[in-house]
Amino acid sequence: VAPGTEHTIPYVVQIHNAVNERGWREIRQWESLRCNDNPQLVRFIGRPKDLSPRARFYSGLWMRNEPFDRHDWYVSREDGSDVRRYVIDFYNGKEQSVDTNVGGLTEGSGGGEQKKNASLPSMYLDVRPALDDVDSAIDRSKMFVKEAF
Repeated sequence: VAPGTEHTIPYVVQIHNAVNERGWREIRQWESLRCNDNPQLVRFIGRPKDLSPRARFYSGLWMRNEPFDRHDWYVSREDGSDVRRYVIDFYNGKEQSVDTNVGGLTEGSGGGEQKKNASLPSMYLDVRPALDDVDSAIDRSKMFVKEAF
């Protein structure tokens, strides 16, 4: 931890937990296609330097920004069988400004302290089963149809 930034650790932990929870919710949606109501995380691997084929395609063809991180999560059924790999690409989203005025007072409204607007981090997660088998490809097709219609 860089000196002087220790006070930010609780916020970083909150953001990290919120992002992991969002990724897990999306994995549970995918697993529901397999009637797996209680998936178990077996392991995960951080791969921040590796672009997934999809991220490489999007960044090259559509000039989209590359993800800032990638994880591979391995998920099984409740009994530990049928392990499936999921790819999660993490993209920076648009900044969201937050009014940090103390007491809701603005400059010139009677002596309230004025602070600058702060930015909340915003992220987009692209979560999907890796194309390691035919079932994963079928599930990706099913989810596409489900979301499109």
